Amino acid sequence: MLMIGGVFSGVTYAKESTDIYGTHTYLITGYYSPLPDQSWYLMGDYEAEKRMNGEGIAGADGTAVYPGMVAAPPHIAFGTQVCVPGFGCGTVHDRGGAIVDAGVREGVNYPRLDLWMGYGEEGLRRALEWGYQQLEVQVHPPNSVDNSAWFDVPPVLKEVLDLPCDVPLSTSLGQGDKGKKVINMKECLADLGYLSDDAWDEYEANTAEIVQKFQLDFGVIRSAEINGAGRFGPLTRSRLQQVIMEKSTNKYLSDQWNALRFERFLREGMDGPDVHRLQELLHREGFFDHETTGYFGPLTRRALTKFQVSYGMVADTHAEEAGTVGTATLRELNQLLLEYYPDRTQNPPESLIIHEEFLPAWVDYGSKAEHITVVQEALISKGHNTKTTGYYGPLTVQAVKDFQAENGLEASGTVDPITRRKLLR
Repeated sequence: MLMIGGVFSGVTYAKESTDIYGTHTYLITGYYSPLPDQSWYLMGDYEAEKRMNGEGIAGADGTAVYPGMVAAPPHIAFGTQVCVPGFGCGTVHDRGGAIVDAGVREGVNYPRLDLWMGYGEEGLRRALEWGYQQLEVQVHPPNSVDNSAWFDVPPVLKEVLDLPCDVPLSTSLGQGDKGKKVINMKECLADLGYLSDDAWDEYEANTAEIVQKFQLDFGVIRSAEINGAGRFGPLTRSRLQQVIMEKSTNKYLSDQWNALRFERFLREGMDGPDVHRLQELLHREGFFDHETTGYFGPLTRRALTKFQVSYGMVADTHAEEAGTVGTATLRELNQLLLEYYPDRTQNPPESLIIHEEFLPAWVDYGSKAEHITVVQEALISKGHNTKTTGYYGPLTVQAVKDFQAENGLEASGTVDPITRRKLLR
């Protein structure tokens, strides 16, 4: 099962009540159903992903996977329903090697639930977005609530994003306005590179110009001549919030991706996503041929010891660090991870990043902006003749027309919403 984030440890908490219904604290993670044609896999390949997440066809009780399926420890019967903040309500149909009760393993102070997040790269992205959370969960008897799981970016994600500003959502702004909401708007625009020469708390002519530039760049308006150009109205407010959220979410996902490396010492009795990675790496190297549960037990210790001796990390099986991940082994493991995942310390794969909606709704001849290079790079990647200049000139227009004709679209040369979706798919 896919877990992203840290492992809760330290203080020991009381186990769950024998009455499972009501409000209880759980550790919540996400898992997904890998597909054989994904362009990337968290664990490197399709087979490794299946070992981590399972076949992804049906739960342990035979129910086909669906939005709202939950994997739970054995003490929670199939059919039990749970309502999770930021996810909705679902039903228990599945188990898992790492889905255990509190106290079963060292450092596991709360029982765990795993939420099915979908298929393929989309499901994997949702699981990454969800991470590893400790939440108060409502547990209900079977058939007592409706399944209502939703698959948007989890609302709880907003709580961990480092948002650069507070978009004023309830008030339209225009020339002559002053005050805190003008400052908030300008902070958001400045984070995207739209800087005003007006006083920081005043909405004057220069502010209207940068608002208009944002509107044109992000498809709120198609012409500076239309009514509403330069005014911070409902559509502009909504678009600015969307762009800020997408940028912050992508930064969060990049940070999560880059955190997928060995950071702590490991020993027998511990569990977590880093133990999963250790077991998978040992499997790749031919030392571990067992289920990758994420729990560091005797099998993992023996496999790690053989691995360490083979690679010269320890002198023999009696060395102090043998069978544990200490300073020297940690360094070597991270070096091996870089060999398996050479981009791990750079940026997440493109399929992880939320970028489609970051483009303006319409892009056409004469446009000049940084986002034009995204269009041009996408065209080049699909074999069309253009250059990444940031200017939407004749060469790019023709490349777009060729792409549109190739995909059964009207060859207008303009990147409209339908063209954009196909181009960035």
